[in-house]
Amino acid sequence: MMDVGSALSVAEQHFPLGPEKLAEQLGVRWWRTPLDGAAGWCIPTSSPVIVLNANDPSTRQRFTLAHELAHLVRGTPGLELTRDRDLFTSDAQEEREANELAASLLMPLRWLEAQALQAPIGKLVLNKLAAEANVSVPTLMYRIANCAAELGFSTITVLRFDGEHLKSQFPPVNVSDELAGRLLSGAKSTSNGIFRQPLTDGSVALGTLIENPAFYTTVFVQIVSAQVATLPSADEYLDRCKRYLFQDETRFVQKFGGCLGSFKSKNAEHSMPLEHAVHQFLEQYAGKWHDPEHEVRLRTEMGLAWLRYRLSKWYH
Repeated sequence: MMDVGSALSVAEQHFPLGPEKLAEQLGVRWWRTPLDGAAGWCIPTSSPVIVLNANDPSTRQRFTLAHELAHLVRGTPGLELTRDRDLFTSDAQEEREANELAASLLMPLRWLEAQALQAPIGKLVLNKLAAEANVSVPTLMYRIANCAAELGFSTITVLRFDGEHLKSQFPPVNVSDELAGRLLSGAKSTSNGIFRQPLTDGSVALGTLIENPAFYTTVFVQIVSAQVATLPSADEYLDRCKRYLFQDETRFVQKFGGCLGSFKSKNAEHSMPLEHAVHQFLEQYAGKWHDPEHEVRLRTEMGLAWLRYRLSKWYH
């Protein structure tokens, strides 16, 4: 059987298909079938077999696959992985270690380091990276929190709630129930950004709400300096760009949306580089806006930032 270092190397080399390629190299057979109440299990014979619950989301199935492979690589016995098991706060040491290795197989450290993440990290970045790695946002959050020091962050933790009750925090950083409640309440009231809670030592706790039925309600918490807390997240900056560009002009919003749809249909070759797509869009619709001021705003730094964001859904 392959050692942990070699397994991590395979996963890094084949990202984002690390677990699938690792299973292939280990000679592990795996398949999906509907299961009642379980995410999956492994039959650790001389020719191991891993069974995944076909009813689970694809991201959950991939985590289960990586988790069972982690048990095989580490040579530890695995439990039947149940859907409601708290993946990152299990009481069993072997399960916690398998979870950590599974997250590493799905999201290699070198890939995370290459993202050059900077606080504040908001939903936009989390959603983008989770999609790239083909994992759930909660799994990505736990991975970032677990290797925060290696990524250059002082303190990141994930709070998990059952209703209004704090169920767990990972890693544990002694967030009080009172502070957890404030972060949950504040994050819920912040529609498109990050809730900022000043702390007694002068630092600031940043809370981002992530709701996922499979993981209950979670708040991604970053503890940063007061200076860093004043910086906008990518979500907040783009929201500012959007408001600056359109300035509540419904007609402009509708015209812009129609032009995007038309541009996409006329330029179906999505291998076009993003910057080329931006240039083409500006040229194609030059002078075709209802108000010349619309085009002026579109060509500013903030207008172009919003255009790049919208076009980045199809062009890279």
